[in-house]
Amino acid sequence: MPKRVFVFFLYGSSRRIYQCAQHQILGMLRLKQVELHQQVEEGQARLARLEAWLHTFEQEAKMPAYDILLKSVAPLRAAQTCFVAPGWEQVSPTLTRVFVQIQEHVCQQGATWLIPGITLFHDNEHHERDISVSACLTFEGSVDDSEQVKVTELPGVEMMASVIHHGSFCTLHLAYNALLTWIANNGYQVNGPNRELNHVYKPGGDESLFVTEVQFPVEKR
Repeated sequence: MPKRVFVFFLYGSSRRIYQCAQHQILGMLRLKQVELHQQVEEGQARLARLEAWLHTFEQEAKMPAYDILLKSVAPLRAAQTCFVAPGWEQVSPTLTRVFVQIQEHVCQQGATWLIPGITLFHDNEHHERDISVSACLTFEGSVDDSEQVKVTELPGVEMMASVIHHGSFCTLHLAYNALLTWIANNGYQVNGPNRELNHVYKPGGDESLFVTEVQFPVEKR
């Protein structure tokens, strides 16, 4: 083989070997890049869970002293709209929209809606999906039914376990925990839909000023 051809052959072979090695290295690097991305994502997910646990523990450590009240509640005539939320993330925005609809309907009838707004949660057990909810507003005057808004009477309750929560809805679970613990420890059981009453609330307002009452109808076990 002529020397020039041999040199060209060696050069071509070396170049192909280099290119193959280069592709292998790039493939290995890309694979490593994917692995590192997965590790970062998993680490971020673990960090998010850890931070959520820490936040929960810190909130529970700072849990305010709740005063539980057992009282009777009179029947209430209210304008009501019922809906089923696909998940808990849809409950709050749907309630905001529905309460506005009820307010507008009551005002169109020449009546006056009253505070607090009342939310009923009808499910006997906790569900992550398909949550049955009612938004209710009591009123002064006369109100007719519409397709979405129905006038109904919320039944009176002889024994209603109640607690007042001051502050954001983000910490409302602390009030629920305190109330349900009291119910269980004092020989009662829940026997109907629980209610949330928004005594002080303004959409987009200062959440530290919110006042929410949580109620559960109960009976002795």
